[in-house]
Amino acid sequence: MRLVTGGIAAALLVLLSGCTAPAPAPTAAPTPTAAPVEAAAPAPLSCNELVPPSEVAAALSASEPPAPATESSMPLWNLYEWAVMAAGGVSCSWRVGDSATYLVVDVLPDAADAWHGHDYGDGTIEPNRTVAGVAAAAACGQAGCTISAPVAGTWTIVRLRTDGSRADGFRSDGTRFADLTDEQTLAGLDVAAAAAFSALTTAEPERLAWSHVVAASAAPTSCEAVLPAADLAELTGNPAAWEVPALTERELAFLRSFAQARAGFLNCNAMAPEGPPTSVVVAPGAAWLVAEFAASREVPVGGTVATIGGSTALEWCSPNGGWCTVILAVGDDAVQVSDGSHATEIAEAIVARAR
Repeated sequence: MRLVTGGIAAALLVLLSGCTAPAPAPTAAPTPTAAPVEAAAPAPLSCNELVPPSEVAAALSASEPPAPATESSMPLWNLYEWAVMAAGGVSCSWRVGDSATYLVVDVLPDAADAWHGHDYGDGTIEPNRTVAGVAAAAACGQAGCTISAPVAGTWTIVRLRTDGSRADGFRSDGTRFADLTDEQTLAGLDVAAAAAFSALTTAEPERLAWSHVVAASAAPTSCEAVLPAADLAELTGNPAAWEVPALTERELAFLRSFAQARAGFLNCNAMAPEGPPTSVVVAPGAAWLVAEFAASREVPVGGTVATIGGSTALEWCSPNGGWCTVILAVGDDAVQVSDGSHATEIAEAIVARAR
């Protein structure tokens, strides 16, 4: 056997050591990835973004020098007038001083295809005016003037309107608009309408959504569920049977009727042998409106904010005393009761039944 000499052994050791795998290089720990931050949804357009104060003052000043206008909610005594807000739209109003005439802007998103222009009666009209590049319909009447149009997917109305609970109407002696022609009045209204149309056209679509987030509402689906006709008869002393009037195609050509249909209003009427009928209206998920109006909005002349059955309520009676209306929150819903002399008692019965 041949011996391996020291020199040869050393050479083999070097060769063998070259075949040994190198130690792995240390690896850096992975950097934690921050969770993506979801951007907050943009706020809906505010009333003063729709029509800035200077344009409001121009529309309301008429022939007089422009006066500062304040955002002042027009008194509402009918739940139908809240329909635009209940359906996910916005309703803004302003006035100068103690005037009974308001500038009112109503905007309902996703309703342009349903738009109709109106005269100041029951008729519809075609576009007859261009405002800020938008084809619009304009008209005037004893109660005020209006300019409306389908704008950026919305049904929008800009108008001068008089608080009907007060005697000094739009054309009454001594008011700002008494001696103006319709065209002179519309020239001022054009300024406000142009501002609103431009704001809507240039706004991000996400800013044209004013819907109020409410809890899921188990709103009643029938008049009997709101208050049985037998209970109504006992309260009023009259035989009672509920009727549910359907909105006609002609009625749906008006913004507020269209909005109440979208919002799912339930309308209940019970005719009386003598005197006015009893009317009950339910606006699903709209209780928040009652709280908002009671806290920050004006009530009609003769109206009061009260508590009925533990619920906040707005009460108003016609000046001649023949008709009273109560609007109150019942659970998540807003409910309106109108009757000749039993509105409060009927409202109390509805609240009690809902508990």
